[in-house]
Amino acid sequence: MPKNNVQFHANPTETISLIKDFAKEYNLHIVIIELYPSFIVNLLNDVGDIENVSICLTNRFCLYINKPDTTANSYLDFLDRNPDCLSVTVGKFTDNQLEESLLATQTEDSEYLKIWKKVLKKFTSVTLSGAWVVNPNNGTKVFYKQHRYTEGAKKLFDDGVKIIPVAGWNYYILSSGLIV
Repeated sequence: MPKNNVQFHANPTETISLIKDFAKEYNLHIVIIELYPSFIVNLLNDVGDIENVSICLTNRFCLYINKPDTTANSYLDFLDRNPDCLSVTVGKFTDNQLEESLLATQTEDSEYLKIWKKVLKKFTSVTLSGAWVVNPNNGTKVFYKQHRYTEGAKKLFDDGVKIIPVAGWNYYILSSGLIV
């Protein structure tokens, strides 16, 4: 089954804007998923409503070509009923740290695969690539060519915001060039 996973950093408002743009351009349905304290699924009636979503309540969005079934009672049940989504997990921006985000797809459906490839191509065209991953314990640095980030994330980094993964202790340096 074809899978695509893209780790990236973006200001949460940029990520919301990207989701909105993708939904408008490809006529997609946006589903907001809340996992805690209880599972809630909200299908947006209007793409513009995404701008009113509180990232404090959720950080997970699913995009669909066809209107999804929102009657599930758990996240796994929802995904079982609605495979083929493009999932976006929005990294949090708190305490002068920007957490990694994730854009992911998995589908065997040719219609979905065609659209998700277009979305990923567009995403790649509006983001920058290449970041250094640093182990703060020993200072080891490794260049990660596939890592994506937005201009907004780069500005936050330049302003002193720490760029972190979703889990772990490493941090990122958003630069495609050599670092000392």
